[in-house]
Parts: sequence; C-alpha cells; structure tokens
Amino acid sequence: MSHIGLPRPLVVEVEEKDVTPEKLARKKFPGKLAQDPYVGDFDSGTSKCIFDIKHPFMSDIDEFNPLSILAQEFVEFVEDGMNMTRRPNTLYRDGKNDLPEDFVFGSCHINKKDWFEALAHSGRPLKDTHLDVIFYYLRKKAKYGPNLAVKFTTTDFYFNKKLYLLYMEFEEKGQDFSVIPKEHEVEEYIRGCCCDANVAWHKVDHVLFPKYVDRGKSKLGHWVFGCLYLQ
Repeated sequence: MSHIGLPRPLVVEVEEKDVTPEKLARKKFPGKLAQDPYVGDFDSGTSKCIFDIKHPFMSDIDEFNPLSILAQEFVEFVEDGMNMTRRPNTLYRDGKNDLPEDFVFGSCHINKKDWFEALAHSGRPLKDTHLDVIFYYLRKKAKYGPNLAVKFTTTDFYFNKKLYLLYMEFEEKGQDFSVIPKEHEVEEYIRGCCCDANVAWHKVDHVLFPKYVDRGKSKLGHWVFGCLYLQ
C-alpha cells in the first residue's frame, strides 16, 4: 500500500491591522416626531393615530371655563404691551403689536397681536380672517369629528367674494349662462378643492358660509351665518 504525503498546514501570524473588524449592528434612533414629548403613542405604521386631537372643537363649547388658567393666560398675552395712555392713537405700544412668530391657522397667518384682542373682549368687530379661522376648524370638525349626525362643510370669505363677482357678471349680461366658465374657483370649491380640509359638496347635506352685511361708513356692519341645504 502506498502512502500519500500531505503537507503540514502553515501557521501564519496575522497582525491586528490586517484583521477585518467585526460588523456591529446599526443602532436605531427614533425620528424627531417620535421624540416629541407631546406624542404619547407613536407607531411607524398606520394602525395607530399620532394626534389624539385634530381640531379644537372636540369638546362642546359650553365645557370651556372662562376662569381657567388657559383663559387667564390668554388675556394676559393680549393685554401685554397695550397702550394705556388716555385716548391712545394705537392699541399697542411701539413694537408690542408685532408677534415674534406667525400663528398659523390653516392657510391664515396671523402676525399681529391686535387680531387676538378682538377675540378677548366682547363688542369688538370681527375681521374676515376671524371668520375664516372659525369656519376652517368647523370644516375639520365635520371631516374628522367622530359620530357626527350631520354631514356638512364650509366655505370662506374668498369663496363668497368670487361667487359675488361671478353673480354680478351673470346679472350684467342679462343672466347669460355663457359667462360662467367651465373652470372657475367656485367650481373648485364645490369639488372639494381650494380651501384646507374641504369636502366635495356631493358628499354633504349642508354647506355653511359667513356673509358680511355692509351698512355703510356711518354704521358698523355685521356677520350673518348662512346655511345651504343640499338634501
């Protein structure tokens, strides 16, 4: 029987610089949204809701306490920097009416404190932006509010202005329907576009809208709450 001679294995000393380092597992860090201290329940999937409250009308208006700490802090915020001199020309002292950052309510950006002053005290006239913000959150309540028996959406002051101009042109042309274009801002509102949190009108039963009644320069105008029934 013949024997086959196998070479003995060589022992090679490997220096540390030639050794491939062990691959470490990547350490995962949560995103900025997950690190938010105001988020109590976060999941990367869609099975859980990140925001518990999607609009400020989750509670009934009669549940608001005007003597609460929140209400008191709001009044203090409004009155800070007010011009307390006799017969002041401006509501706030120089520089005190400008906000350091804009308050964003949907598409409405507020950069002046006197906007909130009209809400803090009764009897103050409301601007079109006040009504736009109110109706914006009403749209959100209608769209995201649970167990609502009534299906509705709202418009805004811009829609009313465009609708009025279109109607005036329609009347001036002897009620000629050809003056109404196929594509118009009013038609986009009806399809559920243009304004934030809007819903197409064929999916609702009511459309709520604000209407300003002008009484001339000598008298103060007022707002009227309108409702269009689509049932």
